[in-house]
Amino acid sequence: MNLILDTSTENLVVILENNGDCDVSSCPAQVKHQEFLLPEIERILEKNKVTLENIDTIGVVVGPGSFTGVRLAVATAKAFCYVYKRIKLVGINMLDFLNFVCSKMCNENYLVLIKCTATKCYVGERKNGDFEKYILENDKLSVFKSKKLFALNLDKVGNIETEKIVLSPKDYVDYFKSRCEAGDFTDCNSLSIAYMALSQAEENLKNAKNN
Repeated sequence: MNLILDTSTENLVVILENNGDCDVSSCPAQVKHQEFLLPEIERILEKNKVTLENIDTIGVVVGPGSFTGVRLAVATAKAFCYVYKRIKLVGINMLDFLNFVCSKMCNENYLVLIKCTATKCYVGERKNGDFEKYILENDKLSVFKSKKLFALNLDKVGNIETEKIVLSPKDYVDYFKSRCEAGDFTDCNSLSIAYMALSQAEENLKNAKNN
C-alpha cells in the first residue's frame, strides 16, 4: 500500500494506492496546505481502515513549485519515514513527472512549463532525447513558439498560448509505479527539494544587498 503527496501547487493531492486501486483526496485550489494536509491524510487512511503502519512507500513531489507547500509535504513524508523505518521514499520532480506524461502524447521536441512567478516559469525542455531543466522569463518564450508547449494547470503563459495539462490520479500512480519498478528510491536523509529559484524573502535580501 502506497501514499502519494503533492502540495507543490495550489491544489492539495493525497492518493492512497493499493494494487492498482486508488482513493484520492484533492482539495480545491488555494487551500491552506498546512491546515489540510495532515487531516486529509488521516481522513483517507481512516476511510480505508488502514494506518501508516500499512504503508510500504511514500511518493512526494519535491518541486519545483510553491516553496512553502513543497517544504510541508517533504517534511511530512520524512517524519513518517523516520517513525516507520520500513517505509520507502520516492522523491518526485514535477518537471520530470510532466515529461513522463507529455512524452506519451508527443514524440516531437517540446517544453513543459510550471508557473514560477508572475514573470518567470520553470521549464523542462525535451530536445533530441535529452531533458533540460531551467528557469525562463515569460517574455522569452516566444522563441519556442514553433515547438509544442505544455503548461501545468495553465492554458497561457505570459502572452503565449499553451496546452493545459491537468494531472489525473492515474498520472500520479503511473509515474510513481515506474519509479518504484526501477528501484528509484531515495534515502530519507538525502531527500532534497528541487527549489531551482530563490524564495521571495531570498530575492528581497539579494536585491537589498545589490542596492
